[in-house]
Amino acid sequence: MKKLSSICKAMTLALLLPVSAANAGGLECAIQIALEGPRGAKVQLFNHSFEVQPPEVVSKQKRQYALAGKLIHHNAGLNEAIAYRVIKENGAIKEISLQIDGGKWQSISSPRLNALEDTLKGGRRPEERQREVERALEKAVDKTWLRAAEFLIAHVAVRHC
Repeated sequence: MKKLSSICKAMTLALLLPVSAANAGGLECAIQIALEGPRGAKVQLFNHSFEVQPPEVVSKQKRQYALAGKLIHHNAGLNEAIAYRVIKENGAIKEISLQIDGGKWQSISSPRLNALEDTLKGGRRPEERQREVERALEKAVDKTWLRAAEFLIAHVAVRHC
C-alpha cells in the first residue's frame, strides 16, 4: 500500500512539474523569441499576442550602436505595429524609443525607465541586481498591450550584447 502511494505521488509530481516549468518559462521564452526570432514568430505575453521581428544592428560606431526591431500587436482583427530602436553606448542604454503605427517617436514610459535605472548607467551588474530589474519591469506592466510591448522591448534592450 505504501509503495502504491509513493508511485501515485511520483506520477503526480511528474505531471505537475512540466506545467509549472512551462508557466515559469513563459516570460523567458517570449523574451528569447523577441530577441532571437525567428522573424514573424508569435508570442503571448500578459494576455496579449505579438508577432516579433527581432532587433538588428542598424548603425555601429566606435563605442555606440543602435538596434531596431518591430512588434505587431494582434487584437480582434486590429493590428498595431510598434517599431522600436535602442541606442547603447559602452554597455549603457542611452535611449529606448518606440513608434506606434508610423506615428511620432516617443520614449518608453517612466515606470520602465525607472526599472532600468542601473542599466542606463552601464557597467556590469551582479546577477541578483539583474533579477531585481527584471522583477521591477514585470511589476510595472498593467493590463494594456502597450505596457506589455514596452516590457518586451526593455528586455531586448537590456539583454542585447
